[in-house]
Amino acid sequence: MLSKTLTNMRRTPYQAAAAILVLTITFFVADVVGFASISFYQAFKYFETRPQVLIFFKTDAVEDQINAVQQQLKDDTRVSSVTYVPKEQALDIYKDLNKNDPVLLELVTADILPASLEISTFDLPSLKSVASEVQNSPGVDEVALRSDIVDVLNNWLTGIRLGGISFVGLLAATSILIVVIIVGMKISGKQYEIKILELIGASHWYIQGPFLLEGVLYGFFSALLAYIISVTLLLYSTPYIIQFAGEVPLLPTAPLSLILIFTVSVLLGVMIGFSASWIALKRFLKL
Repeated sequence: MLSKTLTNMRRTPYQAAAAILVLTITFFVADVVGFASISFYQAFKYFETRPQVLIFFKTDAVEDQINAVQQQLKDDTRVSSVTYVPKEQALDIYKDLNKNDPVLLELVTADILPASLEISTFDLPSLKSVASEVQNSPGVDEVALRSDIVDVLNNWLTGIRLGGISFVGLLAATSILIVVIIVGMKISGKQYEIKILELIGASHWYIQGPFLLEGVLYGFFSALLAYIISVTLLLYSTPYIIQFAGEVPLLPTAPLSLILIFTVSVLLGVMIGFSASWIALKRFLKL
């Protein structure tokens, strides 16, 4: 049956190429959406676990004021972590950020930099309430929120999932329709051969099997080809992504993620190809 199916595909190379091309585009877009979703999810979790509230103290704030605010936050059940950054450590951070500009390093000392607290909460809705409560505490100069980037990433992640799934669904429907037409044309062209097979007692599976297998092979080869193309592009773009993202883990490098995308892509390819061939058989073949 496999030999017969491959022979049928070789005899109509342009139809086979058209089916594989359309399916490959569909699965390539699906793979890109999958990789993008994983990347944005990793970035979202990375920024979500970073300090989300920065509390800067006045330069003349005393230790008792800083300790009082720090203890208040530690006792707050909404706060997951509190990190104290003294003036000396703030100076070290400043020097590291401006190590390529000696002029800026000469003008700054630890005395003019504020001590600060880095705060993380268990959930994003608690950020603003925690920040507003400590805003007017003694010794506090400014409270900065970092929730904006998390909200933006969350919106992007939601948009990619909804938009990507909708677009992939549209491409999948188009691919199924094209495979139905191609397999249907082959069935119509073999009506005389099918009649002869019926007369000599061939089973339904013997007659329908090559057409079903042909659709499965279209889906399998398309999914495999699309995955190879998408992973190749990901590998070539890796240096640029690392340069752009820095320490943010945008690359979907986890083996489980890559295996999951490949497995889902191949299974969907087989299902789409089989479904399209089955529809064509029910539409064009009357046994």
